[in-house]
Amino acid sequence: MEIKKYLWRQTYLSRIMGSVGSNLWRSFWIEDQDGQEVDLIRNGDLSCALHISGVLLNLNPRSGSKAKFVSGPMTKVDQLHQDLLANGWEELKFNGVESVQSGDVIFWEELRGYNGREAGGPHGHCGFYIGEEKGISVIPRTGNPQIHDYLYRDQKDYIGNFEGRDQREISLVLRCTKLLDSLPQPAASIKTDIDA
Repeated sequence: MEIKKYLWRQTYLSRIMGSVGSNLWRSFWIEDQDGQEVDLIRNGDLSCALHISGVLLNLNPRSGSKAKFVSGPMTKVDQLHQDLLANGWEELKFNGVESVQSGDVIFWEELRGYNGREAGGPHGHCGFYIGEEKGISVIPRTGNPQIHDYLYRDQKDYIGNFEGRDQREISLVLRCTKLLDSLPQPAASIKTDIDA
């Protein structure tokens, strides 16, 4: 078989779907200033940004392109947001389901006392939009990525009451169309050992 063209968008979307149920992003260990080993994301409880950056990092071209999806693993939502912008993602305003498309990265509103389990400052969340009003993001109860309603209308029982509302609002959408279009293609047909 010969490879004529890389189908980056289809590969990107299949990697997103393939992340569902994975335990790859449950931990990110550091040593703190006191020499203590700490899991920054508490066994998946805080791993939404690490999930997104992990999927994207796996897609970065290895050679022949300055374009990349993400600079490295990210453990904070605001850090991920800024890094995606620096790597050419488009920032879009959310104006209902018509304004999002499969593969967009969604940033949901910050909430206090996220998941209804602890008090504290505002806590953001991010995930992928996959179409048909569905998203994929890390669900704290399971600690891994799951498919869910894109406004969390089906998750409010254990995530919280969204400050008296029945859904979690989307604050921001990032899209990588220009980035996908700029990724390298084979200079000529490439022969592989795979029979089509």
